[in-house]
Amino acid sequence: MFYIIPGIIIFFASVLFARFQNEKALKSLTTEQSGELVQSLSKTRMASMMVLMAIIVSFLLASYFLKIDKMYAMIGYFVAILGYYTFSAFLALKKVKELHFPAEYIKYSLYATYLRLGGLIVFVVLLGFGFAQNLEQSNL
Repeated sequence: MFYIIPGIIIFFASVLFARFQNEKALKSLTTEQSGELVQSLSKTRMASMMVLMAIIVSFLLASYFLKIDKMYAMIGYFVAILGYYTFSAFLALKKVKELHFPAEYIKYSLYATYLRLGGLIVFVVLLGFGFAQNLEQSNL
């Protein structure tokens, strides 16, 4: 339990600071570029939501119906979430570069991505330490 609370705090702090970086990034765009950004990324939103739902349903099926150990199901879930986030961030960056957006936008957008990804990784690692500690205490 000791590891989970700091992990949650770090994750939420990283999301908050990433939001500030995204705001800085958006301020560097013109009105036309902002509209173009929304339009170009809206095509992938539905597919992205379907992938995220598939990850969640897979986790629920694995942990509740297939009787896979919840710890292993959760590890698989977080690995899938990290992969999903990394892949979607890569696609978004690729699209923004194709649209020739300003370097300042790309810089702040990358900072935001790194902050969120770093916070998620720290959370997952600390959660793993928490699981390991619980397993160790239950085996005593």
